[in-house]
Amino acid sequence: MRQLQRTLALLMVLVLAFFAVGCSTPSVAISVDGREYSTGEYMAYLYNNATSLYYYYSNYGDVTTMWDQKLPYTNPYTLTESSEEESKVESKAESGTESGTETSATEESFKIAEYLQKETTDQILYLAAVEALMKENDISISDENMKKAYADLEQYSEEDLLTKGFSKENFSKMYIATQYDEDTLFDGLYGKGGKQEVAEKDVRAYFDKNFLAYEIIQITTVDADGNSLSESEIAKIRERLEGYYDVYEQTGDFDKAVAKYDADSSSDKSDSTKEDTTEKDSDSEGGLNWDGTITNVTSNTSDNVRTMNAATESDQDLVKAVLSVDEGDVEIVEYNQNGTSAMLALIYRIDPDGKGRETYYDDSRSDVLKAIKSDEFKELCVKKMEEMSSKVVINKRALNMVKPKEFFS
Repeated sequence: MRQLQRTLALLMVLVLAFFAVGCSTPSVAISVDGREYSTGEYMAYLYNNATSLYYYYSNYGDVTTMWDQKLPYTNPYTLTESSEEESKVESKAESGTESGTETSATEESFKIAEYLQKETTDQILYLAAVEALMKENDISISDENMKKAYADLEQYSEEDLLTKGFSKENFSKMYIATQYDEDTLFDGLYGKGGKQEVAEKDVRAYFDKNFLAYEIIQITTVDADGNSLSESEIAKIRERLEGYYDVYEQTGDFDKAVAKYDADSSSDKSDSTKEDTTEKDSDSEGGLNWDGTITNVTSNTSDNVRTMNAATESDQDLVKAVLSVDEGDVEIVEYNQNGTSAMLALIYRIDPDGKGRETYYDDSRSDVLKAIKSDEFKELCVKKMEEMSSKVVINKRALNMVKPKEFFS
């Protein structure tokens, strides 16, 4: 009896979901070179993107008005002008269906629902290209990662997903594609044993040249209006940093110098500020981004240790300041943060894989690979996407019948 009630409840959910998106919703939303993405699978992608945006507005905005707001959108899956002039394919509309796609770097603003539709469509077209490249190169997700993916998917129930209008099967396809396909293709091409494996000596050389590890205490030498402090005031700042250097010299532990600085700062609310360990050149958290930048990577020995890729770090003045100190040394350095704000800084430059960090190179190897090959990889995927663009069929009627706002009603 209980099983019958459960079955009837599921049938009712399916019926409600069916009517929520319209009785005649097309079964296929997007087709890419014969690979069909059902409306349910499209909805899973849309839901994933909408949820991220919804939680952002929940924390930093107003969810009650978000659907009336506009956001600027630029297709992220395009090559920069320096790489290659973007390919353009003529679009044509026929009975509510668009064949072909056109890429554009022009930024426009759209209401949230249309923004999400564009974001989701472009994401699917890009991942379809990634999937095609995986097949061409006979690269597949490892059994270990598939087991991990299915373990992760255990937290999502069929019943809950059906209330959103799509099945767990469609959600699983989206989840695996977004979480594993890109990294799987990249590693299969450039990783150890890959078809275009990067030589170990080249990986190591890039690491040694560009991956920097350091600790820093820095104090501004300008006032709130950006005017330089007096010579006597700057001399006091230098004397203060020398005091922290003495703590390091006496203890051999830069963390103790940082602790002393923190204690002094909490009792002395001056213009002094220590660099925020969470502020980097990206909004992302942890690891390496596909544009080659490393964000918020922390040491396995101290929360005060930061690492950066000198080749992609946005604040090149900070890079020069760190490089001016020999590995293992501590020095007071004067530099302009981001080229504007004058600073006096006590910098401890650390051997990136020295004592206490013996596994850092191995742990960072995948990040180094991405730093070396991210541009080439993106170009490969985008060109494949453009090559497939003439074989794209987008059913606008299916897309327009799905209302992302209803996911949260």
